[in-house]
Amino acid sequence: MINKDEPTIYQSLLKQSIDRLIPVFEEQLSQTEYLLGGDTWSMADISALCSFGYHDLRINQDWKKTYPYLKSWFIKLHTIDSVKSTIPCQ
Repeated sequence: MINKDEPTIYQSLLKQSIDRLIPVFEEQLSQTEYLLGGDTWSMADISALCSFGYHDLRINQDWKKTYPYLKSWFIKLHTIDSVKSTIPCQ
């Protein structure tokens, strides 16, 4: 039986990976609009956005309080129609 209060090993590994990347992404986004720079989003942004979406929904929403550039990037990408269409109904 699964203990719903305990994260699975996969959730723990994902959280550790994202927690390591958050400061790196914050630093990059303090200098550029998107993760790879440039004037448009890329697969790097899409991949990161998916991970942060999961992290935000399932693990921890507090990261937005500490990382303003990452929060701004996350919110901005969620205004794109193709991204908005993937957000689950609440």
